[in-house]
Amino acid sequence: MFDLDNILHFAELNIQTIGIFIAIIGGLLVTKLLNLKIEKSELIDKLNILNIEIEYNSDRIKTRKEKIFKNNREAFIDEIYTHVIERDFNIDEYDAHGLSVEEREQTYKDIIDVYKKAGSIFRDREYYHEDIEKILSENKIYHDNEMYWVYYDIGSEFAEVRRTNYGPNSLPDLGSLKISNKFATLQKNLEERDLTNDYTKIVDINNWRIIEKQDIESKIKAIDVNLNIDLLTFLLITIFGIIVPQVIISIHPLFINYKFLKYWFAVYSILTFIISMLAMIVYIFNMYKSLKK
Repeated sequence: MFDLDNILHFAELNIQTIGIFIAIIGGLLVTKLLNLKIEKSELIDKLNILNIEIEYNSDRIKTRKEKIFKNNREAFIDEIYTHVIERDFNIDEYDAHGLSVEEREQTYKDIIDVYKKAGSIFRDREYYHEDIEKILSENKIYHDNEMYWVYYDIGSEFAEVRRTNYGPNSLPDLGSLKISNKFATLQKNLEERDLTNDYTKIVDINNWRIIEKQDIESKIKAIDVNLNIDLLTFLLITIFGIIVPQVIISIHPLFINYKFLKYWFAVYSILTFIISMLAMIVYIFNMYKSLKK
């Protein structure tokens, strides 16, 4: 059994058998590679489209979020304006209009700054009520300014009591001033409701797109891992099942001088054959399961 000719003949038979299976698996692997390449290309195309859509939706979400914040801040200004005039700074008593504590506190500070700026604009000058818009325009304060009506009403109060004895840093007593709700018209309420609904809808859609993106990315990753395993299996069997035994056979004269090598080669050839066959059977079985799935 351990005659050198028998060992070499057995090794050659093993190489031939493994070679046949390698050829079969090679054909299956090439077919699988082509199919997976097509599948991966399709997934990458979908991923690129999703990335574009997510980026687009993110921009829309950002724009709408900024608009909603602007509307909420304007509504909050309208809510607290008269209270600030009366020096009532208990912000917890009023509707927050979706603003955080920090945002509400900042709004208070901004209104107070507007008081000071408006005082410096209208104090100690003679003008009529109809001149207010012109004066504001000269100071680059236009209708799109969220504090426009604050400026306007302070200007109105100064116009009504022109050049009375106010100190250089004083502000008019507007405690009795009541501002009509300039932002809460029916049309504006409908627009804000539609804006909020649209914002919520886009956020929901974008969340689903992100989930789809993650799913596609996981599939692409799985394809790459699968391909790497297939190629690694194919290369290992080819190298250790065919190439290495062929090299050893080509230098078999060494067995004459080092007889223990032929026993090692015999064991190696048997183990390699068994391991290679098991690996190929497992590979074919997994491929079958994948195709069936």
